[in-house]
Amino acid sequence: MQQSLAGQRLSSLFNSPDALRLLGRTCLAKLPDNNQALLLMSGLNKTLSNDDELLQSFATKRHEDFSHGRILTIDGWIMAEAECALCALIALA
Repeated sequence: MQQSLAGQRLSSLFNSPDALRLLGRTCLAKLPDNNQALLLMSGLNKTLSNDDELLQSFATKRHEDFSHGRILTIDGWIMAEAECALCALIALA
């Protein structure tokens, strides 16, 4: 998935993409702005054929992040690394 394509596809799956984009800009200050790294951190670095697979891969990675303490505090929110990376991808779209 190319950076803008990934972000555009992801933002279409959520009710508040503008809020995620805003949060993603803040997340970018704490994460690499490298597309491949963000895809890996969000669990979306695989070939995913449909939106259900995309969301399931993200949910699995988010759960693993919380289980292993890979969390970030962004504007008072405690976020899994995967959540922050997903928001960053949307911000970069």
